Amino acid sequence: MSPTMWADRATNAYDALQTHRYEGADQHGLYLERTPRQATDREHSYLWPMREATAATVDMQQLPRTGPVHRPDAAERFDTIELNFAPGGRPGYQSYLPAPLGTGGDV
Repeated sequence: MSPTMWADRATNAYDALQTHRYEGADQHGLYLERTPRQATDREHSYLWPMREATAATVDMQQLPRTGPVHRPDAAERFDTIELNFAPGGRPGYQSYLPAPLGTGGDV
């Protein structure tokens, strides 16, 4: 396969992620845990899927022609991950969003 074909496949996969799981900047840049959302799902994804979405966005920056377009999105993903950080007696990144966006989780 040509590099262009691989880049197109990566773009299609990323676009699907953004279309079906990304909640948008108005939802703090968060993602759904899965799609379609189930009645028992939490409002937003856990930290691990968010980290994977961040890694995908960082990788998209390496694509020929379109890579630079993804730089602002990558910066937003890192800012969004910071929402999982909880200071206090046991500071660290929680597996689920701490208050006020969630109920927190394992550090």
